[in-house]
Amino acid sequence: SVRKQLKNRGPSMGFNGTWIQDKRRSTSLDLHLEALNVPYLARAVARTASYKANIEQTGLIWVETTATSLLKNTTEYRLDGRVQIHPHPMDGSPVRVMTAVEGDRVITRSTYLHHGLSQVVSRWLEDEGELYVVRNELVNKDGMLLDAVLYFDRETRNGSSKKK
Repeated sequence: SVRKQLKNRGPSMGFNGTWIQDKRRSTSLDLHLEALNVPYLARAVARTASYKANIEQTGLIWVETTATSLLKNTTEYRLDGRVQIHPHPMDGSPVRVMTAVEGDRVITRSTYLHHGLSQVVSRWLEDEGELYVVRNELVNKDGMLLDAVLYFDRETRNGSSKKK
């Protein structure tokens, strides 16, 4: 299968593991969530809820499970740059997604086909692989760029982040 072939190709990039968002350092995603039609109450919870990401990268397959106190979502990205169609998280409408490794970064370009939105999410590691950084650039339907950067610390075996 194509999936099996992709698992056996590509570099291991050091992203594997569980990451805990550093809310103090991170930019709010409130405007992004509003543009994506996330209801106000869910956005209000997202502002304060803890946020974890678990990443399992095998070859050119990237599986990311994000979890808050309210919601858990798993998404599989193919890192070969080919188009995938993912469902919009709120209404299930199609999102055209292309993800590729560009240097030491994993870049996902998305087009929300029914909403007139485009998004680029760039992911990379800093601090010798202990800091996971996600930059989320979303162009809303008015053409305004919404730009946010999220910072995640690697979770230790006891469930806390290494940095305090």
